[in-house]
Amino acid sequence: MEQQQRGRIRTGFTMVECLAALAVLAATVCLWPPIMHLASNMATKDEEMVELQAMQRRLESYCAGGSVTTTDTGTMVFVDHQQVQHKVYQYHSQANGNILRDEGIGGGYVPILMHARKLLVSGLAPNTCAYKVTMDDGLTFRGVLNGMSERQHPGSVLVTALLILLVVGALTLWMVPKMVRWRTEYQMEERINRNALRQWRDPSASKRSTSSSQKAAITGK
Repeated sequence: MEQQQRGRIRTGFTMVECLAALAVLAATVCLWPPIMHLASNMATKDEEMVELQAMQRRLESYCAGGSVTTTDTGTMVFVDHQQVQHKVYQYHSQANGNILRDEGIGGGYVPILMHARKLLVSGLAPNTCAYKVTMDDGLTFRGVLNGMSERQHPGSVLVTALLILLVVGALTLWMVPKMVRWRTEYQMEERINRNALRQWRDPSASKRSTSSSQKAAITGK
């Protein structure tokens, strides 16, 4: 009878197996909220990085063909290629919170970045500045802006290109006669070396050429 009971197949779970399953389920439930929180934070940071890069491209468009300066109050002042002035600075709005806004001529403004808690600017060189933006969640973004200097003005660039072309043309006119002369001298030297090599290989040919030249000289007389 005992042998028959020992040979039966179990169809249920033991207490240890149930406790192990409950422990795995509890661990999964405990880890789920931090994972979801981390995923949501990563998505938020990705969105902020996209907005920061869009702001960087906008500021670079102001610098293209224009100028940029900084003030002691943390404001970047741009003058674009159309001579339109833009002031970019941090501002706390009751409706939008911490923002970076672009103030144009006449006092009108447009928010260019939301949730920007702090803006630090510093001048590196004439027409060049560095800035650092700190977001509400602590994310920081740094950038450098270079305006177009007077040397980079399209008119000066055209003059520089014309000067380079004139220099290249003058060098070409100076080098061509010299190259022709060098080529002529090289061909003459190569002909002399070829004749000398032929005479060294066939001395009788040189004697025949010498006698023929002597006969030609006598005939000429």
